Amino acid sequence: MTPTRAHPTLVLRDAHVERDARMILSAVDLALEPGRVHVVLGPNGAGKTTLLRCLIGLVPLSRGTVELAGRSLAHRSRKRIARHVTYLPQRTEGTCELTVQQTVWMGRYPHLRRLAAPSARDHAAVEAAIERMSLTPLRARALDTLSGGERQRVLIARSLATEAPIWLLDEPTASLDPRHALEILSLLRAEARLGRTIVVVLHDLNLALRFGDRFVLLRDGRILAEGDHARPLRPDLLELAYDVKFHAHELAGIPQLTIELP
Repeated sequence: MTPTRAHPTLVLRDAHVERDARMILSAVDLALEPGRVHVVLGPNGAGKTTLLRCLIGLVPLSRGTVELAGRSLAHRSRKRIARHVTYLPQRTEGTCELTVQQTVWMGRYPHLRRLAAPSARDHAAVEAAIERMSLTPLRARALDTLSGGERQRVLIARSLATEAPIWLLDEPTASLDPRHALEILSLLRAEARLGRTIVVVLHDLNLALRFGDRFVLLRDGRILAEGDHARPLRPDLLELAYDVKFHAHELAGIPQLTIELP
């Protein structure tokens, strides 16, 4: 059962990002609610990654504000932000030499006190994340010895270990086979049901339809459409976003989108 609608935990107000005299994001207003999977869609270069990085404070706004639980992100420390928001980028460099267990422990760093030993809660969070993602047999393996699907499970376990209520994920199913992609998105769906705020960038429109609750369709740094129940995924709006024609139909009662061939 979907949790009762709650107040937004993360809000963008009139967000603008300008870089090298080019507007990357323009006039973006967005309210992200707990208990829902928010899917961000759009063509390459639409501003999807920039949007996620703004939400965690990694990209400064040229104008506008980001609010976390009603307070400006600019007034919160990096460590406090990391306790509330976990971010999984498209690529994670510099961690391949770490073991699975060491990588999952990285999720607890925002909670660790300087010069203090990890607490029982820290250990419990790491062990629970490793078990949840079925990583116990792999815990001593280095990341660079794992398959793409195994490595992605490790990075999801790191997010679980943070116990953060807000998850931002940039194309978490990229390079995964269909089974592993479904496993990752099913887990995100389950975490939303537990009350987490999930924000995920996807390129697969049919996976978005299957797992998303709310959709944000970007084009050229602006929100072209946004809303519930797949309204932003109408073929006419998708054609404006992607410059190709789409056809909507159903397969076994499940909405599907296909590209119309010339």
